Amino acid sequence: MESYKTIEAFFIILLVMAFADFISQRTKGYISMLLTATVIFIVMFTFGINKQLFQLASFSETSRTIAISLILVQLGTTLNIKTIISQWKTVVIALSVQVGIICFMLLIVPLIFDKVTALISIPPCGGGIVSVIITQQALAAKGMDTLTVYVLLVLIVNVFLGYPIASFLLKKEGRRILMTINKNSGDKNNLELPVANAAWPFKPFVTFFKKYQSTEMFLAKTALIAFIAYTISKFSNFSLTPYIICFLLGYLAKEIGFLETDVLKKANSFGFLTIINIAVIFSVLAITDVKILGTLWFPILTVNLVAIFAMVIVSLFVGRLLGLSKYMSVATGIACMFGFPGTYVIPGEVAKSITKTQEEYDFVFNSLYPRMLISGFVNVTILSVLIAGILIKFI
Repeated sequence: MESYKTIEAFFIILLVMAFADFISQRTKGYISMLLTATVIFIVMFTFGINKQLFQLASFSETSRTIAISLILVQLGTTLNIKTIISQWKTVVIALSVQVGIICFMLLIVPLIFDKVTALISIPPCGGGIVSVIITQQALAAKGMDTLTVYVLLVLIVNVFLGYPIASFLLKKEGRRILMTINKNSGDKNNLELPVANAAWPFKPFVTFFKKYQSTEMFLAKTALIAFIAYTISKFSNFSLTPYIICFLLGYLAKEIGFLETDVLKKANSFGFLTIINIAVIFSVLAITDVKILGTLWFPILTVNLVAIFAMVIVSLFVGRLLGLSKYMSVATGIACMFGFPGTYVIPGEVAKSITKTQEEYDFVFNSLYPRMLISGFVNVTILSVLIAGILIKFI
């Protein structure tokens, strides 16, 4: 019975992802959900589980196109220009790091491998899941299936390496803060995630849509913005990528009050759409075997080392120009390797491990957290998406 196979496949996939998330939470993010799930799926496919597992569960390219388009609009609604401006030094480092990754990748990696490897390595090294999804779709459209696996594995290794490096650097910075700054002079304000309040005074839709707030209305408005983005892209003969347009229109729609901040969360749909995206990412593992992994490990390790080298060099140089400590500069720069929630979890863990009182903890945490949060947000949510959308044109 076909319906039985569909539900069975759906259950297996969600069970693996839930277990991987459990491991991630138990290890406080040091073993990422992506790493655990990837290992499990590779083992499952190696030992004979149906390689059509994801297709049976209806996790297809079609469903991912819908999910990623809506999520990109959602990401646009979270953009807060005022908060980003207030942390301009962090933004400068984030932007410089992305430029550094691009330059180092395009200059060094083609000397060892080829230009395509260099291009497709930039999004996973400089950003998160969304940039990888965009890159995978472009590769799949060109029939480069093996490279879709490569991009996912680069991201996983990137996250795996990023956590311990950031933890080490922030511990150094935390101890420096405790030694060199008067504990009572710090900012004791309770820092929270930035709220993306509208920066524009022109908000003609706010009053009208306050009366009509439902899951259907939230999703319909989000889908409309995505449709407009794809229409604009179509009229440009797709020279303008719809992904970037979705993100920018999402921000503009939020600013004029047409869309609410975090609109998909208000529609209780963000979690499921994210699961669709992640599940389709894992579907490429069905073509993976030991032979393919054996050919990929060297380029994966190489591009990650090149990316880390670029992040460190650029962060140190720019951070020194901006008057930031070397530890904080590099930690801020490599936040692109993991993004949120790592940018929240690591400062908390570091502050807890090196302080003795609540006052010390608050002081250290509030000194580390804002820069890490903004860097992760700017890199992963904004810059990596824009860069991936541009680079896929050159694959």
